Amino acid sequence: MPSYRIAILCVGEVSLHTALLAAEPFRAVNRLSPCNQFEIEFLGQGNEPLKTMIGIPLPARPMALAEPPFDLIFVLACYETVDIDRTTLFAWLRVMRQKGAMIAGLDLAPLLMAEAGLLGNRQVTSHTTTRDAFAERHPHVRVCDALFIIDRNIATCAGQIATLDLSMTLLRRVVSTAMYKAVQDELVYTPREGNPEGQASPVTPDESMADRLLAGAQSLMHAHIEDPLPITEIARQVGSSERELQRRFQRRLGRSPADFYRDLRLRKAMDLLQYSSLTIREIGIATGFADPSAFYRGFRNRFGKGPQDWRSSFNAEPSFPNGRRVGFVS
Repeated sequence: MPSYRIAILCVGEVSLHTALLAAEPFRAVNRLSPCNQFEIEFLGQGNEPLKTMIGIPLPARPMALAEPPFDLIFVLACYETVDIDRTTLFAWLRVMRQKGAMIAGLDLAPLLMAEAGLLGNRQVTSHTTTRDAFAERHPHVRVCDALFIIDRNIATCAGQIATLDLSMTLLRRVVSTAMYKAVQDELVYTPREGNPEGQASPVTPDESMADRLLAGAQSLMHAHIEDPLPITEIARQVGSSERELQRRFQRRLGRSPADFYRDLRLRKAMDLLQYSSLTIREIGIATGFADPSAFYRGFRNRFGKGPQDWRSSFNAEPSFPNGRRVGFVS
């Protein structure tokens, strides 16, 4: 019998590549070994095959019929979790944790785990678009900007491609060094630069981070969303003239520091509109717009809709292309 049991529980609409990346390192061990070391089972909440975003159904067993114990449970939630059966899901996850399973939340699943009371005073991460609202909704949880975080028997991951980084790190804990290296070769996998152990690393998607002056300015902007700093002050703090800072932003990003800063604040406002319960006015204040009319004009100019219309459209349309419909329990 396999010595290590893994369940991949998919909730709502499924990102197929994320689900497969969770399983692939363990499947590779089974392929490279004379016998299967891992039993991998896909689970869903109901009896039907799982619905994936690219239209390929994924066969899965109902979680109610799953037979514990499991050693590791990946919980995957990606796009549409508003109408899921939270009560049953949360109860099942609590039972699995009590039975000793390590639970790893992928993409949006960490938010569901927080609602279920599984995270406590832990350090966690989630998909980048939801982190600001996550921190607002669950202030007792320390939400970090990372690819993945393992905190004792709970792991959280930003999902998508970062899922492979988490799976490889979890695999390394339970197989020999030689087998881990064989899986690296099989999957043509190299840990991210500066991260030889495959541990959590900050997400820095903007290539401009290679420019230290620009990186310092961007860091200050991220740290001062609610209370925006004047560009002259940002230049002073990074040891630059305002003129030089303007030149760096134009050369590397094709826009001024003020335009970049405004866009950063408006994108955070968009995330809060979609994933938080804050009022429109509270969101404006939280993103540095003390004047509601200035917030409305800036948001409409950037996204083509006013803040309230954006929120209403997002909540009404499951296929809304600019984010994930999570839903929150009050």
